[in-house]
Formats: sequence, C-alpha cells, structure tokens
Amino acid sequence: MTKVRKASDSIRYWWLTYGCILYPLATSILLLCDGGGSNSSRAYLFKECLQALANELASGMSILIL
Repeated sequence: MTKVRKASDSIRYWWLTYGCILYPLATSILLLCDGGGSNSSRAYLFKECLQALANELASGMSILIL
C-alpha cells in the first residue's frame, strides 16, 4: 500500500468512525496537507486518491497544501 493510499484510508476511517458522528451537520471536509517530499501534491496518485475519497463520502472537500 502506498503512503498516499494509506493516508486516504486513514481519513476515510476517521470520518466514518468519528467525524460523521461528531459533526453530523458538516457539509464539507477541510484537509490541510504537507505538499513536499515523496508524497508531493503534484503526484497524480495523490489527486486521484483524494478525488475518490471525496466521491465516496459525497461531501465537499477542500484541500489546502502547505
């Protein structure tokens, strides 16, 4: 499993286990991401995994890359 997929799986797990219970009225998710190193935000897999996650959760997802 790649680091990017592990990260998106962790976000998915957190949201489905805790986030949707703690924030039932939330209409979007804001992710703050580190965009450097081997997990560069320019990598296609990074964008693909986050898009798949947003599609699955059916929520607005804003991503801020630091």
